[in-house]
Amino acid sequence: MFLVFLSLIIAIGLYGYYIYHDLTGLKEKIDNEWGSICASLIERFKITKELMDKNPNLDFNYQEVNELMDSLQKVTSKEEFLTGYQKYEEKVKELITKVNNETNIEMINNLNDASNKIEYIKKFYNEDVQKYNKKLEVFPSNLVASVCKFNKDVIL
Repeated sequence: MFLVFLSLIIAIGLYGYYIYHDLTGLKEKIDNEWGSICASLIERFKITKELMDKNPNLDFNYQEVNELMDSLQKVTSKEEFLTGYQKYEEKVKELITKVNNETNIEMINNLNDASNKIEYIKKFYNEDVQKYNKKLEVFPSNLVASVCKFNKDVIL
């Protein structure tokens, strides 16, 4: 009887370890994807800055875009990032419409490529966050998650 009980405890412990390992692996993947989004965003900022420097005399609020880029690099939460990123995207679209000519076409294409790269990574990030958040809600992984203090992540 003792061996059956001991075997049951070991099996539960191993399953708990499997769940923990699964959650930490998924969280690490999400963190890596977030890092890729941030790196791609910095690349996009550089192209935006070059485009603004190349076209300094437009009727456009350059200071606001520079402030948005600076604030996005200093955000402390993904919620802050979402708000700032949406404003930045609106301003970049406005900039592109104002500089959309043949002399700027390569930079505009690079800017759009960087945006597409961010959206591509966001797709995988959001899928993984949905999986992760779902695992935090369902039994038995919710037990391991609550004991190990896993928290839900933000969908972008």
